[in-house]
Amino acid sequence: THQDYISPENLDHPLPCAQVYLSSLHYSGQWLVTVEHQTIKNQQFNSMETTEIILKVWRFLEEERKFVMNTLIEQPHSNSSVNCVKFRPMSNEQMSDGDVAFVTTGGNGTVQLWRLESLKADDTSDVDAEKLIFSLQASTSFENSVAGPFAFSSSRLVVAYDN
Repeated sequence: THQDYISPENLDHPLPCAQVYLSSLHYSGQWLVTVEHQTIKNQQFNSMETTEIILKVWRFLEEERKFVMNTLIEQPHSNSSVNCVKFRPMSNEQMSDGDVAFVTTGGNGTVQLWRLESLKADDTSDVDAEKLIFSLQASTSFENSVAGPFAFSSSRLVVAYDN
């Protein structure tokens, strides 16, 4: 669609292309999490490359019939890969925005819980305005281990993972 096309400053060095390698769609269809990575080559030192990992949360706007980015988190597992991402299952009683959460596992051995929270707008905007964003709520680490694929228990509270 070329909506996000940006031309490079130097045509001899094309811009890096981000690749989405993980995604999870919330059960309501209102939220989408994507994890992307891109390798950036240092222009001064041709042999040096860095990899950026970016976690993005998208919210579906019913009126516009499209997803818009809600939250962007760079390097969610420090300098390590994100190995799996899943939304926490919800019961019919939990269908409010306050109960929306997802879990990520990383190559650094951490399991992280991200939860939707409401922030009050700053003083310069509408007093009643609220912004919904995802933030890190809990993290646990398994030293000398890589946290990989996982599943939720039937209670939707416990996460089990396979390394």
